[in-house]
Amino acid sequence: MIAGLRSDKDALETALYEQQQVNSNLETRKEQLEGENQELIVKKESLQSKVLEPFHMIVYTYVSTPYLQLINTKIIEITLACNRGSVAMLKEL
Repeated sequence: MIAGLRSDKDALETALYEQQQVNSNLETRKEQLEGENQELIVKKESLQSKVLEPFHMIVYTYVSTPYLQLINTKIIEITLACNRGSVAMLKEL
């Protein structure tokens, strides 16, 4: 009986060790993915500003006041579509 309990204990300790290794590997991968995600967010924001910057310059330089509200609405729609990653919505705009 004691030998059986020791065998069970050894099996449980082995399973626990293996699960701890899996957990460690998953935590490492999670940290890598979080880092990649932050990099992608920064790149997305940079691209959005590059895309919208010329548009903003045109609007504020050449467009008369009555059209500013309409244009600002479109800018907000484009920004929201970019934030959602909605290519279909951008094509509609």
